Amino acid sequence: MAKTTSTTPAEDLAALQQRILAGDTKVTPTQLAAAEAAATHEKLWEEGERARAEQEAEAERQVQLKQLHNEIDEYAAAHSGEQLAKLYSAAVDSLTTFVAELYGRNRHISMWASRMRDLGVTALDRPGTEEQDDAGLAYHSQGVRIYAGDRRMSHLSESSWVGYVLAAVRNPRTGAPVKFEKQSIMGKDPAERLRRLDRGVQGKGRERTA
Repeated sequence: MAKTTSTTPAEDLAALQQRILAGDTKVTPTQLAAAEAAATHEKLWEEGERARAEQEAEAERQVQLKQLHNEIDEYAAAHSGEQLAKLYSAAVDSLTTFVAELYGRNRHISMWASRMRDLGVTALDRPGTEEQDDAGLAYHSQGVRIYAGDRRMSHLSESSWVGYVLAAVRNPRTGAPVKFEKQSIMGKDPAERLRRLDRGVQGKGRERTA
């Protein structure tokens, strides 16, 4: 059995045209017209298939874009800039309270050391050598540490302990410490800047949030 091969209408048309150019008188106008019609039909059908595929792909893309838009809206509603502003303010208030407590502690230690000095308590730089007549009280010569029996209280650096707090903040995804960069002073209240994250853009270009 002879091996058969399939050809496309465009290939059939090209073959007929080559036969005519080669002088083949057996190719009739009817055959040529039929081949041209078949090739044109195939071309239009293929173009239609591509157009339909592109339309279907675009329709699917629009569905996914709408889903993405809805996802963004839902997240933004649950995690708004206003909420971020409140969290920011709460974090600042909490850290400010912590710093105030450190400051108060240091101020009391300095005050007590000064009172001990005024009362003639012996200044020393290590515990265990308090004078018996000083009721177990002693203070560091620079006034940054006091002793009261078994109790020892020392100054705590506010800046150092704020640094420790920041160093303890972890990335929720990796668990690694968050890297902090030194920030310049903002021209506006940072909390207000966070609140503005949710405000719409009205013909003035997209608002930069960083």
